[in-house]
Amino acid sequence: MTCPIESLRIGGELELSASIFKDAVNTDRSSEHDFESCIWTDTGRSALFLAATAILFIGGKPRVWIPAYSCESISKPFLQMGFEIRYYCLGSRLGYDSSVLPEPLPGETLLFIHYFGHYNARMAAAARQYRANGIWVVEDCVQFGLSSMVGKCGDFAVTSYRKVLPVVDGAALLCQPHVDLSLTALKLAQVDESFISPRLLGKILRGFDAGESVALTLLEFSENRIQDSIIPREISWFSSWMLKRLDWDTAISRRRANWVDLLGKMKHHGLVNAVQPVFDSLGHHDVPLGLLVRVAGSLRDDLRLFLAERQIYCPVHWPVGHLPQNSIFQGERDFSSNSLTFPVDQRMAVGHIDRFISALNSFFNKA
Repeated sequence: MTCPIESLRIGGELELSASIFKDAVNTDRSSEHDFESCIWTDTGRSALFLAATAILFIGGKPRVWIPAYSCESISKPFLQMGFEIRYYCLGSRLGYDSSVLPEPLPGETLLFIHYFGHYNARMAAAARQYRANGIWVVEDCVQFGLSSMVGKCGDFAVTSYRKVLPVVDGAALLCQPHVDLSLTALKLAQVDESFISPRLLGKILRGFDAGESVALTLLEFSENRIQDSIIPREISWFSSWMLKRLDWDTAISRRRANWVDLLGKMKHHGLVNAVQPVFDSLGHHDVPLGLLVRVAGSLRDDLRLFLAERQIYCPVHWPVGHLPQNSIFQGERDFSSNSLTFPVDQRMAVGHIDRFISALNSFFNKA
């Protein structure tokens, strides 16, 4: 699941290449979830839609509490199911510190996120008390899906693997034993070929430099297919087949090693004042999506463009234009405007980390 060191590109869509199949040693963990019920579907938003459907069917109230710092796609499934959305603030460290906890009422739903692959121990502990008080808890494990700690304390847990493994789709809704999904008569639509095929072809072409522009067009077309009304669909045959054959262990170990190496070299080169890590260590069960930083001096967008020109692609998580225009969310807006995610995925090796550090040094020396 790695790309060769001679490949200069860092980050971006996980491409498909023949080496993925050649190197696979079948350390699949997709069937190890410790849940009574597991429904495989196409995307994380489909899994959330199924969770929202189940909550209403079994008597939950149509109100959900969602962290203000989150992707708009998390809110959409609940809105489509007629839920009222209540956003709650997290504080400077995304709810991992002593920020004030939200106070939903019995029968309402609370969603929390294990951000960027880091186990959210504080919210996980609070979740147990919420559940005891009759509040439905949804764990968003989309960025945490490679960890062995997925879904340990919610009524529901949601995973998605297309951002962390080279699959075209694949997400799961996991439910605790007291939630009988069979009673909800949830039905999945058939696979959307116009979503799967362009994405598959785009991921193949992205492995070839000559196909980059075509690949991006295909990937954008595919992504646009799921931006409208949510229709939970079956997972594609291809992704289901792939998930059972990929080397999950190597993906996990390399992501962890790359995160530690990148952070260590940032510290060594005195870069951590300019790009300040939000998390400064990895827990035993953490599997990082990327290295989340806050860029000092309103230079985030300039840095992102500078890196992209050098084939280093750093996503922004997330625009928060969906938040109500309220000063209470100014902290989330500030965080969104200056944060950046540095890639640490399993394709990267020491040479990529060194090139990344060299680019950061070049930018901040110039800046």
